[in-house]
Amino acid sequence: RAAAAAAAAMNAVLSTSKKFQGQSIHRAAYSAFTQHIQATNEAQEALRSSKDIINITVETEESDVITDAGGEKYRAKFNGLLDRPGGSRELAVNGPERDTKAEAIKDSEVLGKAYELEGEAGLRRVAQRLERKYWSRAEITGAAESSFEGLLLDPTARTGTKSEKLIPPGEGWTRYSDDMLWDSRSEVYFVQVGNQMGKYLMRCSKTKGFQEVNTPHTSSEFPVLARAGGANVTRKGAKLERTVLLPDLPKIARLALKFPLSFLDSPASAFALFQGHRSPEAADWCAKNFHTKLLPALAAKIHTWETRELQGALERVLGDLDAELLKGPNALSGCSAIVALVLGDRLVVSGVG
Repeated sequence: RAAAAAAAAMNAVLSTSKKFQGQSIHRAAYSAFTQHIQATNEAQEALRSSKDIINITVETEESDVITDAGGEKYRAKFNGLLDRPGGSRELAVNGPERDTKAEAIKDSEVLGKAYELEGEAGLRRVAQRLERKYWSRAEITGAAESSFEGLLLDPTARTGTKSEKLIPPGEGWTRYSDDMLWDSRSEVYFVQVGNQMGKYLMRCSKTKGFQEVNTPHTSSEFPVLARAGGANVTRKGAKLERTVLLPDLPKIARLALKFPLSFLDSPASAFALFQGHRSPEAADWCAKNFHTKLLPALAAKIHTWETRELQGALERVLGDLDAELLKGPNALSGCSAIVALVLGDRLVVSGVG
């Protein structure tokens, strides 16, 4: 039976490979698909061993920071004792720290599915993606399979059966048609099936037709530590300055604006100082609305940012704040501003006033 199963799996791989011959497929997507097939086969071989011991739990941890939800945090933990040629070894992978137990339970479901379908490599990759995953209420209460899209390479598989629809990296993709996904903020489309499978497309502004574009940026984590703080000394009168500290842009985007930033390098931070001229109203308004302009601007591009493009994005953010401020009741207050953006190993600064 084992020989027959191995032969069937090999024939399935060969059959899948033949389907790709003669088609123009993006190299990165094809590579991800073939790696998924290999990882799936390895995971199935691992699961056939009755000696493997897998334990997935949700544990409670005490936190030093007490919030409205209390002082307890929750974390999903995957622990396995794997029986492999050459001896047994332990495998331990943890999910991110969560404020609620329901979120941690959702993490545990995804970790278990990742190991089942893609083995150890898929488990570790999905654990990293969960660090930037914010579970919505609909995802927590909905069906388990609906939560896997964007985390697993093949979220539609249930028993090792491989789907031929490619899944692009990153989060935020939504269904555009039966054969295409769409990132609404960047207006980039991804073809899952057909003769353009694996390609990324955008609409031409002139012809309105689709044209192929490059692969989205693969985020990298740099050994850079960004720290910032704010202080103000008021000798007399009202405090005119407002400080904005955004140390983790992807997390703030999820919590405040409910969308992901999956294609930014880490660290991804932003800081701003607004100084009122006559009164603090203008500085206060700009400080409260700074993130609502910056985060959508960063989400509007999932490809690699050039430094000059980031400089232009900051200038547009300040311009949008200024234009909107002049239309409101605080137009006569006025303020100066300086903003700084840290993405990976780059620091971009812009100011006005």
